[in-house]
Amino acid sequence: MEQLEIERCVHHVYRNLVVAATGTGKTMVAAFDFLRLYKEILKTRLLGKV
Repeated sequence: MEQLEIERCVHHVYRNLVVAATGTGKTMVAAFDFLRLYKEILKTRLLGKV
């Protein structure tokens, strides 16, 4: 989670890939990361523009 924030704030990279073994919580990382981003930018969409 911290590394994703660093990528956004320091390097301005907003498209990231989380690589980890099966069962280590990649989906949870994505959900919590999106929740944090959504709280910062209320108009953020998960799947892009509709």
